[in-house]
Amino acid sequence: MNKLKLLVISGIFAIFATVSNAQVSIGISGTGVSMDAKGSETTSSDTRTETLEAVYGSIFVEYDTGNGFSIGADIMPYSVGSNSVLNERRSGNNGTEVHKASGKTVASVDIKDNIMLYAIKPLNDSVYIKAGFSQADLITEETMASSTNYPNATLEGMHLSLGTAIDTGQGVTLRAEAGYSDYDDVSVTSDGGTGANTVTVSELSGPHVRISLVKAF
Repeated sequence: MNKLKLLVISGIFAIFATVSNAQVSIGISGTGVSMDAKGSETTSSDTRTETLEAVYGSIFVEYDTGNGFSIGADIMPYSVGSNSVLNERRSGNNGTEVHKASGKTVASVDIKDNIMLYAIKPLNDSVYIKAGFSQADLITEETMASSTNYPNATLEGMHLSLGTAIDTGQGVTLRAEAGYSDYDDVSVTSDGGTGANTVTVSELSGPHVRISLVKAF
């Protein structure tokens, strides 16, 4: 993740160093996502499917290459936290499995340093296609009944959108996009406690919509 941050920072400095040779734009965005995900763990035969919905803001800088497309970096400048999840287990056999630990487990996940690198290709004067790659840090916070801990992980995804750009006549362009996001599976394995357990989140994908205000220089 640190390498991607360095690449983004270096790219932003390079963009502003060449501002006299091409067009640079900055902007703000609001994005809404709705994604399905499946969760599983090695110590249980159960799987769980959830629909995850969120709205978040971001800022971006964009560079018109002069070759018919633009490249940009989009950054969410804050962390997004999930609601805490409580799982209470009782020792003994429930008919299908034997619980290795009893007690209460409280866990939450924060998404931090979400960065997307993207390219935009105009299809005509107002319609464009956008493709991007994103990375974010997944920060786990847990209080485990089994005294185990889970490490942090990296979330990587691909994004494809179709959008329209509208000149407001006030020196600012309004963009509206709709698209689809697909993330790689994420697995984390616990350490400590009574035994290792691997939790996997898979099939994380779904539609997104975005509204942006863009100022060109």
